[in-house]
Amino acid sequence: MQTSDLGDKLSSTLSSVKGLVKNVNEEHTKDPLTSEQRDAVLQRELQRVKQINQVIGGVIDSLHVTNDNLNTVAKGVMNADTQLDIWVDIMSKTEHIQNLMFREDWQGTSRDETLWRQKQEALKRKEEERRLEALRKQKQEEQRLKRLQEAEEAKRQKDEALRRIVYGKRGSSSTPGPKSRTSSIINKGVNPGSMSQTRRRPETASSKKPQTTTAPRSNIPTRSNPSRR
Repeated sequence: MQTSDLGDKLSSTLSSVKGLVKNVNEEHTKDPLTSEQRDAVLQRELQRVKQINQVIGGVIDSLHVTNDNLNTVAKGVMNADTQLDIWVDIMSKTEHIQNLMFREDWQGTSRDETLWRQKQEALKRKEEERRLEALRKQKQEEQRLKRLQEAEEAKRQKDEALRRIVYGKRGSSSTPGPKSRTSSIINKGVNPGSMSQTRRRPETASSKKPQTTTAPRSNIPTRSNPSRR
């Protein structure tokens, strides 16, 4: 009823607006008017404009009423939807209860609650086992990484010690200079000739050569032959 009344009101408003516009156009198409006639025409147009404004105000009010009606309809639809959900829930529970009543192995709601608790406890145990397994794997991975780091550190220390030993032997095996060798010999009280003899390699049969004995050169000056004078 409200929607039909609103439609009738809108149609009548539009027809009245069209009639006013038509009358204004007809008056403007007539012959030129005097100043008094022009004032009268302007007054009539002013009245018609006021009427048009009133009509537009009525249309706006009708639109507000329509908006309120639409909001009411929307609320009714939401309420119907909520009631429908409640009805569907009731029907599903009724069907579930009916199925339970026809089951031969059903032992009542207390037994169902016990089974539900057992299922929940089983799920909790499985979740706890998964958590412990994840922690165990994480701990194993940390231990593996720690052992790997320790092995790398031990290898590095071993290589460093070996490098120091090798470099230390090289430094100690370097031959001393002649001054240091002579000073060490003098300090120890060893004859240089005897040391050179002790360091001489043993001669073999193949390395022995016949030695020619030469007379030692005398330092005494010899006299010249008088006959050669």
